[in-house]
Amino acid sequence: MPSDIQEQIERRRERARAEILKIANKGSHPVFSLFEVSSVSGRSYRVEIRSLDELQNSCACPDYKSNLIGTCKHIEGVLISLEKEHGAKLKKLAEGRPRGTQVYLHHAMDVTVRVALPLPDRAPIKDLLTRYFDPSGLLVGAPLQTLPSLLSAIEGLPARERPLVNVTEAVREHLALLQDREEVAQQKEWFLDQVKRGRRTFDVLSTKLYPYQEQGAMHLAFGRRAMLADDMGLGKTVQAIAAAALLKEMRDIQKVIIICPASLKHQWAREIRRFSSLTVTVVEGNLLERRKLYNDSSFFKIINYELVRHDFDDLLKLRPDLIILDEAQRIKNWRAKTAMMVKSLPSRYAFVLTGTPLENRIDELYSIFQFLDPRILGPLWHFNDRFYELEKRESGTYKVLGYKNIDQLRALIKPYILRRTRDEVLKDLPPRTDNNFFV
Repeated sequence: MPSDIQEQIERRRERARAEILKIANKGSHPVFSLFEVSSVSGRSYRVEIRSLDELQNSCACPDYKSNLIGTCKHIEGVLISLEKEHGAKLKKLAEGRPRGTQVYLHHAMDVTVRVALPLPDRAPIKDLLTRYFDPSGLLVGAPLQTLPSLLSAIEGLPARERPLVNVTEAVREHLALLQDREEVAQQKEWFLDQVKRGRRTFDVLSTKLYPYQEQGAMHLAFGRRAMLADDMGLGKTVQAIAAAALLKEMRDIQKVIIICPASLKHQWAREIRRFSSLTVTVVEGNLLERRKLYNDSSFFKIINYELVRHDFDDLLKLRPDLIILDEAQRIKNWRAKTAMMVKSLPSRYAFVLTGTPLENRIDELYSIFQFLDPRILGPLWHFNDRFYELEKRESGTYKVLGYKNIDQLRALIKPYILRRTRDEVLKDLPPRTDNNFFV
């Protein structure tokens, strides 16, 4: 195992010793089971233990899904707890594995579908799983094509064998994500073909978009999770509204949360009412009033960044299809509490709007991409190692000397960012009109 990954694992073991408050076994096996882990952050996550030695375990926390090392403090906390609780008996307990196995999603350098080893020594199950998984437990073939066949084959097992192969919900969610990506890509191809043939226009709003705005709306809608970084005054708001309307038409989205500075909430509402027939609610008032507004049936709900901290649990319950961040530089400080909570809000689709994605340091861009998809730029330790020139001090901290591999960084983020300056889109804008008024 590379030393940098081993160092990251050890750091998480140290954090586990200091920060884990409670571990509860929610399953029936003393070792290979489902555990609920609570820490000083106040949040709880579910950990599934499949191995004491190999990186086969998983956790529902954001760090596990994005840190590229295959473990997290919650997993390490459970392993430490098992060692303390059972001591020398742990190895003996581990020999008495559950009868069945599990198909699970593993997050490390790559996201992979795996089966927990060893396989059950029952012919129908073993024969089936060896057709779909290699000797290391890795799914053979592209998951988008292989997983539906595997799930169907598991459903086709004899009734007495079927409960012995558990497919985790994370695997099913992963398949749904892959299918959604594929469908969106196909719909984009179809949409562009229809426009080219003159069978379709971009008339999703009550106003006609300029050509560059049509391009921006398609970048957002068909990018699924994308950033629009046009210069101020080029209409990022109307492009986002158009993209949301397009997703409603083509992907049947029903709930959109717009997070913006408090001073812009009513401006957003006016723009939505001006350019579309979609319903909109500005969320404000005391907690009871806000909860009532969250529960109404409007398509758009507009909140300010500060409300994310106050209403986080209500926003989780809302389960929006799309989150739009306006003035997204508000989350550029990745350590800030509000930024961390914004980045914890789940949604299928996400639009990031900002005229200044990068103001001072490249880690500001990193923070915004953590919201879009934390795996694009990877965990902070990996990002720093790839793109910063660092000097380690005697204290163990690092001094930033400069940047490196900036061309690689540009290539990584290019598919997700669309930025146009006013000069670049002048050809699409109408000529300036001057009016003289005499007073």
